[in-house]
Amino acid sequence: MNKTWIILLGIIFIVIPAGFFYVLNFGNPIIRALADHKIPEYLHGKGYEADEIQEMNYVEPKHLINSDVFHGHYKVIFKDEPDLVYYYGIVKKDRSVKQFCEKEMPVEKSLLSSYTKHSEKSCIQSLENRGPIKNS
Repeated sequence: MNKTWIILLGIIFIVIPAGFFYVLNFGNPIIRALADHKIPEYLHGKGYEADEIQEMNYVEPKHLINSDVFHGHYKVIFKDEPDLVYYYGIVKKDRSVKQFCEKEMPVEKSLLSSYTKHSEKSCIQSLENRGPIKNS
C-alpha cells in the first residue's frame, strides 16, 4: 500500500506538471498531429504543389485567436509572394481547414486583411470571437 502511494504522488507531482509545461511550451501534440495531417493535404487539394511553397510549418501563437479554431495553426509562405505569411487553422466544430483573412507582412510588422493572390473567399477572422472580454 505504501509503494502505491509513492507512485501515485510521483505521478501527481512530477508527470502532470511536466505534461502541463510541455503543452504550454510546445502546444498540444494531438492538435499538432491533426494540423500536420490536414493542412498540407488541404493545400494539395487546392492545387498547390510543394515547389510552390517556400515555407510551411506549425506555429503556436502567443496571443488568443478565434475560439472557433484550435489554437495551433499553420504558417505558409508562397514562393511567388515571399513578403506575405498566410495562416491556416482547423475549425473545432467540423475539423475543416480554413484560411485566416489576416496575412502577416513580416517586413512591415503589420497585418493585411485585403484580398491577395492566394486569399480564399471563405476565410475567417483570426482576431474575432476570442472569448469573453472582462471589464476591469
